[in-house]
Amino acid sequence: MEVTTKINKGDINGVYVTDTFVSKLKDTLMGYFDIGDSYVYDLTRVKEAFQTRTMSFEDFVEWNEDNIDDLVRYILRQMGMKTEKNNG
Repeated sequence: MEVTTKINKGDINGVYVTDTFVSKLKDTLMGYFDIGDSYVYDLTRVKEAFQTRTMSFEDFVEWNEDNIDDLVRYILRQMGMKTEKNNG
């Protein structure tokens, strides 16, 4: 059984969140980044390569589930939230 707690705005530091919350956040972000014909990519070269006009499609890597996992962990850390897995 999961325990839920009402969290007041600005009062979330040190609050533990459930695995269900983490999963829902991840699913939400996965849906957000899978909108229509849009994709999210990481640039694998320095931005200055645009100026020299040597940038190509090979210089981009499409996001995958690992990137979303990293983003979820980042969001939770920035919000001061903890899970049993990340311990803050």
